[in-house]
Amino acid sequence: MKNLFRLSLVSAACLPLLACNDNNNNEQQAVTQAPPTSMAVTALSGPEPIYTGRLIVKYKESKGASQQDGLMSAASATAGNSLAVMESRVMTNAAQSGVQLTLERSLGNRTQLYRLDDNANLRAAIKALSKEPDLEYVEADRLMQPLFTPNDPQYSQQWHYFGATGMNADEAWDSADGTGTVVSVIDTGIRPNHPDLQNQLLPGYDFISNSWMANDGNGRDADPTDPGDYLRKGECTTQFGYRDAQGRVVPYNDTPASFHGSHVAGTIAAETNNGIGVAGVAYGARVYSARALGRCGGSTADIIDAIRWSAGLSVSGVPANPNPADVINMSLGGGGACGQAYQDAINQAVAQGTVVVVAAGNDNINVSNASPANCNNVISVAASGRDGNRSWFSNYGNLIDITAPGGSANGVAADDILSTLNLGSYSVGSEGYGTMAGTSMASPHVAGVAALIKSVDASLTPAQVEQIIKDSARPFQNTDCTTANCGEGFLDAGAAVALAAGNGGNSGGNGGSDVLTDGAAVTNIGLAQGQSRTFTIEVPTNASSLGLSLTGSNGDADLWVRKDSAATSSAGATWKSETGSSNESVTIASPAAGTYYVTVYGYAAFSGATLSADLAVTGGSSGSASSFENGNDVQILDNQVVQSLINVSRSGDSGTVTVSVDIKHSYRGDLRIKVIAPNGATATLQEPSNDSADNIQKSWSLNASGVESQGNWTLSVEDVYSGDSGYIDSWSLDFGN
Repeated sequence: MKNLFRLSLVSAACLPLLACNDNNNNEQQAVTQAPPTSMAVTALSGPEPIYTGRLIVKYKESKGASQQDGLMSAASATAGNSLAVMESRVMTNAAQSGVQLTLERSLGNRTQLYRLDDNANLRAAIKALSKEPDLEYVEADRLMQPLFTPNDPQYSQQWHYFGATGMNADEAWDSADGTGTVVSVIDTGIRPNHPDLQNQLLPGYDFISNSWMANDGNGRDADPTDPGDYLRKGECTTQFGYRDAQGRVVPYNDTPASFHGSHVAGTIAAETNNGIGVAGVAYGARVYSARALGRCGGSTADIIDAIRWSAGLSVSGVPANPNPADVINMSLGGGGACGQAYQDAINQAVAQGTVVVVAAGNDNINVSNASPANCNNVISVAASGRDGNRSWFSNYGNLIDITAPGGSANGVAADDILSTLNLGSYSVGSEGYGTMAGTSMASPHVAGVAALIKSVDASLTPAQVEQIIKDSARPFQNTDCTTANCGEGFLDAGAAVALAAGNGGNSGGNGGSDVLTDGAAVTNIGLAQGQSRTFTIEVPTNASSLGLSLTGSNGDADLWVRKDSAATSSAGATWKSETGSSNESVTIASPAAGTYYVTVYGYAAFSGATLSADLAVTGGSSGSASSFENGNDVQILDNQVVQSLINVSRSGDSGTVTVSVDIKHSYRGDLRIKVIAPNGATATLQEPSNDSADNIQKSWSLNASGVESQGNWTLSVEDVYSGDSGYIDSWSLDFGN
């Protein structure tokens, strides 16, 4: 568990590695030094998940889920597969395996939350339940935290709305202010008496089920007021048993209250033109608090309930929401993959027409390892500083959709984000204003713009709102941001409102093409019926194959490919895939060198699809002498070690090496992964854990200075548990020069 309010969460660690067997290790080496036998490894994957000791379990639909031998009558099949009967069967089987489950509550959609009697049995419980035929999935409930760093409260200019590095809010306000829209802030709660917020609020709800975390004397209720999330040294370790990366208690020092939700809410919709305080992006909108974060953060299960309620869906034991949100803002997150329960809740909210905006995270790592910013159907937001560059703490990568002002976190308060704030430290204080920095501060800028867009055209779908935000983004110029790490561009509120007013829902990328690169997926593609979006990919002379795939969960998309120019119809495509769904694929063997145009066409409306390219070349993963890849599958066997080799032809010192791994496995926490250099130096990339998610797609940075690069490098994968299977799909080494 990392300190909740620090941004620098990734550090290099020298792990236990193979020792050098040297009979003369006490002799002084006058001229040369032996090559190192260890490599320091930095995981480019963010903080480790923190577990609450609870399980989220999704039951299959009742239709024939557990019939035996096909002999069950229709009536008995229905009775035998009701949720209650399935649950009884699963809990009985679990108890026989030594796993004691206690139902805490229903999360809706045939999903239940269970408490384990012994948190230490979390791994065994997930393994046992994963084999139950009545279950669609089982995953551990995790803690999420606010994504920001507080500064000393003080007044400053709201540069983030104006000027060369701001979001052009004043131009948007000439024609839209968000009137008629509703934004839900899933966060720490809101102070209802703040003079810049009190007239902007609708009734919300407190979803924190743990009364200690809630810090308000009770658990769930209709009062989402933020009482403060201050902590004394070690309280999170005492409550949940985890420590930070250095083995210290969490927090390591007393930590004052953040009043994070009030700061976020002020950026979205602080009252404006009232002669006091600050302005909000969508000051005509109304906001409410779906409180899910308290002391030490918030649980996945509570956040899921907050998502569903915000979107107007039913939540067990909670009154119906009379004001379903047009936009949800989640300035929160944690490490690991997007869990299926998270994804289900987000998909349900989007299906209701709710735009979901998420902070990318503050670990300075690829966002693919930060949840829920790595989920599908969300707008993932990176942060920029006052200098116009990516904020040093902000996560990055090809899952980022847009970059917005999040502050510089350079010790100068005027370079951070000013908004509404309670000024208390270890109790509630006076209402005022203060600056913070983080992707938590960037996300509400985008949520506010989404509300402005919806106020212009309420009929727009979440996918169309996202596309308008991307298509109207200010291009990256004179900045360290690129479309490979910061999304489509910098947020431009004025251009977004103008595009929404001029094009409405017809923003689909018809006017140009996007660049598609090998291994870099384009996510959250959505088109209305008859719309198209075209991408280009450059194929080198040494290409052996080009694979293109579109994956989605709704609607009907077609995939058309042509060399040198874009196909404008199915008949004009040289290669195409039209399956009647949003899952399409095209493979071109021995493609000629040149530019290939890849067109995604909406045969029927669809949203949340992902397009990816797999370009196979001879002589290296991308024709470069600095990059090497092995794409041959290697089966991973239970309780065994398997290996995959890459022969590196370059010579010289290895320096810093990026190791990227793609492993398909049904329980990735079973695996211990190591990389071994030609001289035997070894680095452990992953140790076994309770992580029950599928598959590993991660990158690590190795400090291999002093290690000769030429020779055989080995990826070693050990499966330490039985019952799940998988294979090494591919892995690569990039020496960077």
